[in-house]
Amino acid sequence: MSGRLKRWAGWARAHAHAGAGVSAGASIAGPAVANLGLPSISQFAPQVFSRLASHRFARWALRCLVWIAVLGAALLACATALAIGVAVILRPAPGEWTETVPWGRWQRDVSMPTLLRMATHPFTLSVLAGRRLDTPFGAVQVVEEPATLGQPGGSVDSADSAPRRWRIACAPCAFERRELGRERIVLSRVAFTLERDRHMKLHGSFTLGEAPNAVTGRWSARIEPDQAELAFGFRDAPLAHAFGVFGAAIPELKRTRIEGRIGLIARLRLPSRELILKPRIDGFSVSGLGTEALLGAAPACAGGHAGRSSDKPFGTWLPRAVVAAEDQRFHEHAGFDMAEIVAAWAGRQRAADRAGDASPGVVGDERGERAQRAELARGASTLSQQLAKLLYTGDRPSHARKLRELLYAVELDRTLGKARVLNLYLAIAPWGDGRCGAHAASQALLGKPAAALSPVEAAWLASLLRNPDAALARMVRTGEVDVRRVGHIIDGLRPMPLARRLAAQHTLDTWRPDWLGAPTPRPQAVRAMPSGATSTAAPRWHGAPDAGPGEAPADAADEADTALAAAGVAINVASATTAATAATATAATAATAATTTTTAATAATAAASAATTAAAAP
Repeated sequence: MSGRLKRWAGWARAHAHAGAGVSAGASIAGPAVANLGLPSISQFAPQVFSRLASHRFARWALRCLVWIAVLGAALLACATALAIGVAVILRPAPGEWTETVPWGRWQRDVSMPTLLRMATHPFTLSVLAGRRLDTPFGAVQVVEEPATLGQPGGSVDSADSAPRRWRIACAPCAFERRELGRERIVLSRVAFTLERDRHMKLHGSFTLGEAPNAVTGRWSARIEPDQAELAFGFRDAPLAHAFGVFGAAIPELKRTRIEGRIGLIARLRLPSRELILKPRIDGFSVSGLGTEALLGAAPACAGGHAGRSSDKPFGTWLPRAVVAAEDQRFHEHAGFDMAEIVAAWAGRQRAADRAGDASPGVVGDERGERAQRAELARGASTLSQQLAKLLYTGDRPSHARKLRELLYAVELDRTLGKARVLNLYLAIAPWGDGRCGAHAASQALLGKPAAALSPVEAAWLASLLRNPDAALARMVRTGEVDVRRVGHIIDGLRPMPLARRLAAQHTLDTWRPDWLGAPTPRPQAVRAMPSGATSTAAPRWHGAPDAGPGEAPADAADEADTALAAAGVAINVASATTAATAATATAATAATAATTTTTAATAATAAASAATTAAAAP
């Protein structure tokens, strides 16, 4: 190649000298040259210079191609070396936390602790500073903010020696938690600062929402070989600001006044995704949702059957059984039960982990047992929250619906009171197959009014509330009552003498609804009776029946117990006046029986006190 270039260069120089000589003699021998038939200077010079220029361009282009090839080879070698180096650095050690990530056309297991340290290294953050990154959580922007004097980690000698700090913001920011449904949780804005101390530990502050109504707190992270733990929380923040973080997901915020304060301590462990929450709420109060209209409203079940069915008495045992089954601290909380919420959160995390670990090829009894365990996961909805779900929010599984439900429950509990909340819930609660309310369920499934139910019957009816259709279908398929579930409800019936509770547990061993004793039970046997139908034939019980509601109690203590239930719960009336009248009449009955024994006298005194309380209730 070099020899050919030398020959081209010699040829060009020769033609250039020839062209110069011709140009010098053109003025002398111009006519003679023309007469001899030789080409003139004007014809010869352009050809020489065009060839010369073409050879120079070729030489320049060749040099460029050579340099491009060398540079490309160098870049490829660097990229290959970098990829190999990163692969070696991210190669997990035995026992380390690993994740499978795409690696070109392949997939590779990488060390997540090493990857997290590389991602939060000052060099990496400096490269990302000022850039806008599209992530699965949303658009993220990284900004460098040098730490100033007086901040944690700052130097007292010179601001230049202070550690560097980065602010990372995501607006809006979305993520998902399997425990809160399939819908993604969208926060209006999430921003946090990131710093590393001399021990390479990460810490900083965070801000949720838009200023000036943002929630601020502190966070820290510890990265270990087998896991990473993130701790974060805030001491005290207005509840209104905490709800405002979710923005447009809660449309009621525009017309709602929220009072109270909230604090939170939380820990997130990876890769288990275990989130431990320890919230604290003080003075939670809600107004502006208009739930006061339910004070004089007549409940209407699905299908348009309106009427004041809530005015009919629900009896002594069914209300207590529903409280024992669905909300044992109903008379203690203010519409929500924080202890149950935290416990249910932990239970849903375990259920979600089991569902995620389940093999798709598992069939048979193991799948059925897993589904049953998920169904029996602990719930956290109070009766006030369930009433809010039935009346306002619906049952779509999402975090926004749960937050809206919480707002309505707190206001319902304040504006209506416990007696009215329980009364409305019993009047419209769904009991499966289109049955609406306790009266329809009692008539269709037990053939008697709700007020005439025995403790065992009331406990069984209340046990269906969690999932009526599934529970009834299982009973028809197996021919058995869920003794464990019903027995747990009987054990929670309060007030109830221990002796009678033990007798009810004994009766439960052989008790079954009449329709369940058919020779060939079918699902249609449950559906054949319409929701409003009544049965004239008395049910046949398997085993010794409990004392019916029309029979005299075993002793004066049971009579006083019935008086206490009617006076304290006051669920069978629609107004305080009627409640006081019914409670006083029942108390008088207990007082009449109390003239015989000292025990009965004590019971009558307690009943009269309960009647006074019911008369003062809203």
